[in-house]
Amino acid sequence: RRRRFLKAPPAYKAAAGLSIVLAGWLFLGDVAESTRAVGLERAGRGRATAACCHGGHDDEVSWRDGLLSDLTVVLSDRTYHLHAFMLARSSSFFRAQVSQGSTGTAIIDLSAILPPSCHGVFELVLDFMYSPERSSFSVPVSQAVSVLKAAEVLGVSTLADVATSEIEVALPAAAPQLLEQYLALRACGEGNGSPVSAARDRIFQGIVDRFGSFVSDLHMRESMMRWPLSVLIEILEADALRTPHEDEVFDFVLELSRRIIERHYVPCNVSAPIDGGHRRQDRGDDDGVVLWHCGERVYRGDVFRLFRSIRIASLSTRKAAHLITLGQKMRNEDLVSEAIKAIASPEMRKTQARRAFLPRGVRPPASNDLDLCFHYGDGRRFEPGQLISARSELVGDLLYRLLVYPAGRASSDNGSMSVFVQVLPRPPAPPGWRFHNIEFTVACLRWQERGAGADIARPSAKRSRRWAQQKSEETDFMRERTKAGWSKFLAPDQFAECVGPDGFMCWRATIEPRCLGRTFLAPGQLSGDEDYGYDSGDTG
Repeated sequence: RRRRFLKAPPAYKAAAGLSIVLAGWLFLGDVAESTRAVGLERAGRGRATAACCHGGHDDEVSWRDGLLSDLTVVLSDRTYHLHAFMLARSSSFFRAQVSQGSTGTAIIDLSAILPPSCHGVFELVLDFMYSPERSSFSVPVSQAVSVLKAAEVLGVSTLADVATSEIEVALPAAAPQLLEQYLALRACGEGNGSPVSAARDRIFQGIVDRFGSFVSDLHMRESMMRWPLSVLIEILEADALRTPHEDEVFDFVLELSRRIIERHYVPCNVSAPIDGGHRRQDRGDDDGVVLWHCGERVYRGDVFRLFRSIRIASLSTRKAAHLITLGQKMRNEDLVSEAIKAIASPEMRKTQARRAFLPRGVRPPASNDLDLCFHYGDGRRFEPGQLISARSELVGDLLYRLLVYPAGRASSDNGSMSVFVQVLPRPPAPPGWRFHNIEFTVACLRWQERGAGADIARPSAKRSRRWAQQKSEETDFMRERTKAGWSKFLAPDQFAECVGPDGFMCWRATIEPRCLGRTFLAPGQLSGDEDYGYDSGDTG
């Protein structure tokens, strides 16, 4: 046959090859069709099984209708008819119950097992355990901490991972909301547990990182006022507390202490119910209970500790004087002496300084720098003539501070920001004091993140990419002229690049190093106690 085929004409050979190709193609097509039919049959059986187990059509199994249930769960005043297999495959708690034979007509009561604050999320936990698509399951941020605790108690590790991921994504913006969920757990004595404790640490860090933003928001500030005093003290004592200036912390503490004392104060000889039926209980010493706040007892020492959380050395002169007055009224000599020492000691100002409120890559202020950060937001709350000022800094005998008018010094400024530097002598100084040829630079920070290793030098005549606008001036300061600056420093169309993601603006004023020698008064001028031109309130 081979010889005959080789001797055959070319047309015969071509026809034979074509027939072989067609036969092979038909064979492979039959195999593929058979394989597809088997796959569809198996897939159909799989979908039918999924519909029976997870719910997909008329025969679905759901915890909501109780069809074919073999396990009853009671939670508070609600009863759930569930399926032992669906619960046991996801929860180690229910798996242990099923292995002990607690099925059929048996009843499992979770009322004393789940914390009260987790009762409202139990149905969400059931949705997860019955869900066939767990990879796409999401947990609302408003219930994330409660779901995490419920998952921990019931041993649903996969749901705990989902809740933890939602918390990490929501931080730090939703930190106050998450903290209130944690406080609800803590009030029930259920704030412990490794997943919840780890989430609690991350939530606290989120609040510390954005404390300045939260305090500047009126709604958020009101919510923070209702937090337990022990929680607030822990936050305020953090070295990494991110606040534009310590005066914000002082104002918050002052408002909080006034609310507590004025609304919930109880004389020592009164035992009437306070704050939802709580009664005063004496601790047996001089530091007895005087008030209640958020369901917890507050001692006089706790109020003093609240004020000690303030970094007194970083306060402005007026706020520090106010704190001394408060200490005298509270008859707390330790607080008064500590405030006086902090004001008088420049070294304490360095040791008590918190983390700088600056973007990554911007160096902290030097000894001849003065930073001013404030919450600008959309700017609607500012009116022409409204002033924001930083605490004064001493360079040589020269005491200077930065004055910013966010809406302009007058309506004629057309919404431009006005910025001035005020210079006064260190007291005591004669009426004829004068600082010659003082060169200063004022710059507004551009809030754009760059490389972490960027070296940001002080503002100078050469414009830095870090600063949206900066200007310099050299002038004499004297009794008749204590301020110098610009009425239209920043135009409205430049505001957008100067406002950070949290609504803050940051400014820096610098006394140029080459004129630092001129910041000292002559020895003959350092005597005298006459009026030297300070505005009212600054002399203190």
